[in-house]
Amino acid sequence: MLEFKNDKVGKVKVEFVDRKWRVVLQNNFEFFVTELIEIDGVYHIMYTLEHFEDVDDIESIIINRIFIPIPQQIYEKMQAEKVKWVTLL
Repeated sequence: MLEFKNDKVGKVKVEFVDRKWRVVLQNNFEFFVTELIEIDGVYHIMYTLEHFEDVDDIESIIINRIFIPIPQQIYEKMQAEKVKWVTLL
């Protein structure tokens, strides 16, 4: 499991599980990474949170995207860990 600290969300733990990245935040909120995305040369963990609401017989989908920047050294370790597990499969 890899760990790093983020100014906004605190401690972030990242683990490669079942061919997906599982993230656990300091407040124990847990999710699987939707995508790793590069923004201005910095890789970010992206998580898409979809919330369905039914208001006045109209179903709405509210989509929130969470972006957490990853330090370069953690990104490199994530790539190495993924390659290691994919190779074992």
